[in-house]
Amino acid sequence: MKIILGINDMVDPSISLVKDGKLLFYIEEERLNRIKHSHNIFPIKSIEMALKRFDISIDDLQCISYNWDFNKYSGGYMKNFFRKFNTKYRVDQNTIKWQKERLNKRNLINFKKKLEFNLRKKFEFSKLPPIKFFSHHFVHAFQSHFHSGFRNSLCITIDGSGEENCTVIWKCKNNKFSKLKEINMPNSLGWFYAAITEYLGFKAYDGEYKLMGLASYGKSNKNIEKKLNKVLKINHKTNEYELNPKYIHHGKHSFSGRYTDNLVKLFGKVPRKENQKIKSWHKDLAFEVQSQLERAVLNLFKKYSVLTGINNLTIGGGVGLNVKMNSKLFNSKFCSNIFPNPLCADNGASAGSAMVADFILNKKKPKILKSLALGPDYSEKEIIKALKQNKIKFYKKRNIERYAAHKISQGKVIGWFQGRMEAGARALGQRSILGDPRKKEMSAKINKIIKYRESWRPFCPSVLEEQVKKYFLKSYESKFMTISFEAKKKLKKIAPAIVHIDNTCRIQSVQKINNSRFYKLINEFFEITKVPMLLNTSFNVKGEPIVCSPNDAIRTFYSTGLDELIINNFVIKK
Repeated sequence: MKIILGINDMVDPSISLVKDGKLLFYIEEERLNRIKHSHNIFPIKSIEMALKRFDISIDDLQCISYNWDFNKYSGGYMKNFFRKFNTKYRVDQNTIKWQKERLNKRNLINFKKKLEFNLRKKFEFSKLPPIKFFSHHFVHAFQSHFHSGFRNSLCITIDGSGEENCTVIWKCKNNKFSKLKEINMPNSLGWFYAAITEYLGFKAYDGEYKLMGLASYGKSNKNIEKKLNKVLKINHKTNEYELNPKYIHHGKHSFSGRYTDNLVKLFGKVPRKENQKIKSWHKDLAFEVQSQLERAVLNLFKKYSVLTGINNLTIGGGVGLNVKMNSKLFNSKFCSNIFPNPLCADNGASAGSAMVADFILNKKKPKILKSLALGPDYSEKEIIKALKQNKIKFYKKRNIERYAAHKISQGKVIGWFQGRMEAGARALGQRSILGDPRKKEMSAKINKIIKYRESWRPFCPSVLEEQVKKYFLKSYESKFMTISFEAKKKLKKIAPAIVHIDNTCRIQSVQKINNSRFYKLINEFFEITKVPMLLNTSFNVKGEPIVCSPNDAIRTFYSTGLDELIINNFVIKK
């Protein structure tokens, strides 16, 4: 049986199953253990669910794949890289400690022992299947290019770091991938953005969305821009950038492990704490950091688009979740088509590594990504069992989409639980909280009594695909909420709750063919209100993962200000 299990057991652990070029199943461990991000927790619950769903065992797997080249860590390559790195830069003891931990953790012998130990605790098997390792940034590029469906593309992979790489520019032509440019440690745009995220009082690798949202409330500040130019230097002659590590990693860390005291001295202001008031200076800093990121990546794209003549752009790596950056790239004159991979971060790379393994071992070209409904679903029997166990009154509706649309049009906020759970960070109509976009106060209501998050956080619209161009400037099919578009004037009049302060929206274009029930719901709302979209946000509260099971949905429903809960065809009221 040629099924491949992809595992990511580091940042945001996840697993994937791939067969014949198709991504069969994907889930993150946090959705099952309910621990947000689940850092460094082996995804044993996820593996158990995947094997059970497809009625297979460890012995049935063709191989296990990983999105890291562990051979580089065991063969002396990374040890030598760090040695040269430490000679070139004035590194501190914290950096050296981090290097040693990484070398030890990704040592091939240590890793195999850990893997077998974790699997044997739960499963019986004769012996471990072959384990395949692939370069981190190559996995990001491979996955992004093939999932896009583009024949030729430039792919930019950007994250904190892979093995030694932080940013790589790839030329992807048919089935061939060539590196045009490698930017290595310490020149990391991911580290840069994470550092300022924590400087602003948010948590790195979790609060970057907050920085991005806050940026729209700020304005150009030449003084801040001048100081940031010392941290992230952009060479406009070469269109490349360089990060000064003395502000990020190399030095004394009195406030955060993400930035040094030199950064605090540079800004001349004490870093914000989580619960402190956000001032205009913080907003301007967010604005300038976002602008600096956009300039750095846009310059690279310009350079290599002109060099290659390729105008199709794909984006991989965690920084690819920055929808404002993606929008800036898309709106440049050098871009014809764009595909920011919705599974671009390390969690999604479990799917990427399995796709690479399938391609190499079985010559199976990955299929175009059409839907992210790749997680578990629950039968009517399982749903009824959960409802009865919780002693909850419920009733079944024949036309649930019409019912939900009617309730939303009356100002009700609905928990919407349908089919297979979405993969990735965005709610796409399987595990969603839905509201009326016509009511300006709706965003404040959901933030305050349902999501329990900052009042300035924006919400997204899910729009009937054929209606997108009517309401958004320079738009395209955006099924996965990976890019924002500028709203036309009439949208703000009819749907003010989903237009951000900068007049943009991160949209989901909903297709009937790939998401029929959600499409029908929005269409029913359209018939009632003449507005072809809904306010859509993830079905969770601040600090928790998106709900997975009916029990998760029930618990979240009763702990928030949600008005009604709809699971498949069942309605639950308080």
